[in-house]
Amino acid sequence: MIVLSTAPLVHFLGKGMYMQFALNEPWGDEPMSDMGLILTFVSSLLIMAGVIWLIFSAELTIEVHDRAIYYRFTPFIAQNRRIGVDEIESWEVVKYNPITDAGGYGWRKGPGGQTAYNVKGNMGLKLKVRNGKKLLLGTQKADELRAAIQYEIDKMSNTDNN
Repeated sequence: MIVLSTAPLVHFLGKGMYMQFALNEPWGDEPMSDMGLILTFVSSLLIMAGVIWLIFSAELTIEVHDRAIYYRFTPFIAQNRRIGVDEIESWEVVKYNPITDAGGYGWRKGPGGQTAYNVKGNMGLKLKVRNGKKLLLGTQKADELRAAIQYEIDKMSNTDNN
């Protein structure tokens, strides 16, 4: 998919490089200088490589401990974000469709104002926080995540009852 979306630009600029350097014909109605064409081509390749690196290096980490859920989505969110279990209005581990329910993979604003963070798969933690925030956090360990959250909620309930 990524190759298909970047191929037209590489082809377009590559054609210009070929025409201007190999065929020695100016490319376009107002041709760039040779150096301008080289810099544009190299800059475009570097930007595309950077975007591809960001996509493939994205990692979603979810931790559940100390009566809270912590998540980060590197390299976009480097620091953990915290949601205390006492702040959660509702939660469930769900099977979802990444395209229709989350707007795609990555960091997305989905339907109904829900923010989704997902890298792959179709299982996730759906959270509604008391402040109105709605989150969908993708996971490859749905059963472990469900058990960990339930454990923290139970631990908090037992502390409140004592």
